[in-house]
Amino acid sequence: MTVQQLLVRVRQRLHDMQKVKYADADLIYALNNAIYNMSTVATQQRNPQFVKTMVVKPDKITILPKDFISFVGQYPVVLDEDETKKHVAVTFFDEDYPIPMELRYYAARPFVTKMEDDIPFRERAQIIALIEATVQDVVGGQNPQQVQQEGGEQQ
Repeated sequence: MTVQQLLVRVRQRLHDMQKVKYADADLIYALNNAIYNMSTVATQQRNPQFVKTMVVKPDKITILPKDFISFVGQYPVVLDEDETKKHVAVTFFDEDYPIPMELRYYAARPFVTKMEDDIPFRERAQIIALIEATVQDVVGGQNPQQVQQEGGEQQ
C-alpha cells in the first residue's frame, strides 16, 4: 500500500476527500508520527518483527543506526555522543574486548516523504491501526465527527 492509498482512507475518516481542510504534507507529518508511535509500542510489546542487528567491532567505530529505539537485552557497550551531536558511537565497555559482537536492537519503521512511498507495514491489522493513529494525531484525540461539526460543516 502506498502513502497515497492510505491517505485516501485517512481523508475518508476526516471527511476531507476534497482536500479542503488538510494538506497532504500535514497528513504525511501525522502519518510519520503514527509510524513512530506504533514502532515504540511494538518495542514495548517486544515484537520480534521490529528487531534488527548490528555488529560492533573492537577496532572500528560503529555509529548507532538512525532507526534505533532500544537494545534487545543488555550488552557490554557504551553509547557516546560526538561533539557535533550528530552521531552516537557504540563502543565496548571493556576496551580490550577481542572479538566483534552482534547486537540486537528494536528499530523504528522508516518514515515516508512522498505520496508514492510504500507504507512500512504489511499486515491488515497494522494498516488499520496506522490509519486510526494518523486520524487521531490530526484531530488531537477528538472524534473526527466533532471536528467536522466544529468547522461549521454538516454531514
